[in-house]
Amino acid sequence: MPQDPTPCRPAAPIGAPGRSFGVDVGGTTVKGLRLGADGTVRGEHRVRTPAPDPDGRRVAAAVLQVATALGHSPGEPLGVALPGVVDERAGRAVRSANLGWADVPFTGLLPPGTTLCHDVRAGAVAEARSGAARRAEGVVAFVPVGTGIAAAVLLDGIALVAGGFAGEIGQLVLTDGPFRGLRTEEVASAARRAGCEGARDAAAAPGAALLAADARTAAVAS
Repeated sequence: MPQDPTPCRPAAPIGAPGRSFGVDVGGTTVKGLRLGADGTVRGEHRVRTPAPDPDGRRVAAAVLQVATALGHSPGEPLGVALPGVVDERAGRAVRSANLGWADVPFTGLLPPGTTLCHDVRAGAVAEARSGAARRAEGVVAFVPVGTGIAAAVLLDGIALVAGGFAGEIGQLVLTDGPFRGLRTEEVASAARRAGCEGARDAAAAPGAALLAADARTAAVAS
């Protein structure tokens, strides 16, 4: 039986022996890097993100396509960053408006031993380890510009998670106007803006899985 993807946590030092691979699933492209043992970039590859992809299988196939193009072999370190609300320990994509995900299990879709991360939290941790937030103390906010709408919050270099909802600006519910009741990302993300007039219809039938995500949001807030 395939193992669950490993939750995101600090990796070995960049200078550790062997090469490593990272793949970021964005709302527009799936992009990957191969790092050498010295931490330098030795290869890059990207493909267009297959979206919408309600069951995650096409996205998982794209991740494997990118990893294979970079020369990844079974057993080598592979980190995969996912957008939206991510339950890293359970290996599930709880919600992503851009990809049409609602409680999608990634267990079994990725190679055993894969490190599964939330994309923006992974970026924040990277900045804390070797970028602009290196050696920064206290609270650090990481707000990238991408297809989706999200942020990450670090406290003394440690990412806040709050059940996967910490920093998820795109999950704020609009309380007024023509899109009242929808989340920010369902209306204002790059993918949604392309078809903004139909955004309400696209998000109007949440289903049981989305209601479960709503319940989790309420539990975190309370």
